[in-house]
Amino acid sequence: ATEPVQVGQYRLQVSASVGIALAPEHGNDAETLMRRADGAMYDAKQAGGGHVVYCAAQELAAVKRLELLADLRGDGFGEQMEVHFQPRVQLSSGTTVGIEALVRWRHPRHGLLAPAEFIELAEVSGAIRGITQAVTSRTWDALTELERHGIRSASVNLSTRNLFDPAWVEWMCEMAETRGIGEGRLWMELTEGQLMDDPRQSTEVIERLHRIGIRFSIDDFGSGASSLAMIRDLPVDEVKIDRRFVDELLDGDDRITRSIVDLAHHLGLSVTAEGVADPRLIETLRSIGCDTVQGFALARPMPLDELRTHLVREQAEGLEDARYRPVT
Repeated sequence: ATEPVQVGQYRLQVSASVGIALAPEHGNDAETLMRRADGAMYDAKQAGGGHVVYCAAQELAAVKRLELLADLRGDGFGEQMEVHFQPRVQLSSGTTVGIEALVRWRHPRHGLLAPAEFIELAEVSGAIRGITQAVTSRTWDALTELERHGIRSASVNLSTRNLFDPAWVEWMCEMAETRGIGEGRLWMELTEGQLMDDPRQSTEVIERLHRIGIRFSIDDFGSGASSLAMIRDLPVDEVKIDRRFVDELLDGDDRITRSIVDLAHHLGLSVTAEGVADPRLIETLRSIGCDTVQGFALARPMPLDELRTHLVREQAEGLEDARYRPVT
């Protein structure tokens, strides 16, 4: 990646993903070389940039990608898509107050697929709009049902394509009006990198949705190149600390996490620590002022019926028993 460039109040960073195929080792004709270089480039993009040289194992991965791409466009995808929910626990009370929606694909041949295995394909194919709409709709239905269990809000992860898709933005506005989405109940999560793709347009869209009650979280905060000025000026409501910094707490180093919490609170933002896999982290996060946490130490993402059971058990067993017990 290149060094960040300052443009006004923003710091922009440009990166490239390069796939390499060599003749004659990887093919003797242009079509084969281009196909294999393209597959290597896809792997480079998944790795976060840089370059990747083709290897034979990529052929199998490429075949699977083509198969998944075709299936994404097929009629059966909607029935195969599942939404799992991970509880978000308020540290001051130890109870579940929110959920994050996480899409899964129960593929008939490849089993249960995580988002990393198909979301980029969905973006390429144009299926991402329909996926996000379906996830948002199901999440709203779940939130409406779970409010009696103390669930106050639910969040959905956005793709950059969603944010810059006028049709999706209009759909969100119509949904908010027709289904009566109240202020602060439905949240959208974006990474720093997504916000930096086009800071001006990102701000315009977020401000519009913010006016109709949608709230926004910056996911994986601390992993990108956003400036503090951007965080201050965007109408966002929460930061979710990148799990790398959360894990550092196990080594006794709380400097970065504590600084993020202090900064966010100073700007009027709430703070969630995600990826909390070790129960020992919970008390440390509480002591430095983190508001909510989520992770395997508390509960894994689960289907709605399992979430109901978890919430009922939490309420029945009480604060001290339910707070630190992971779902198995």
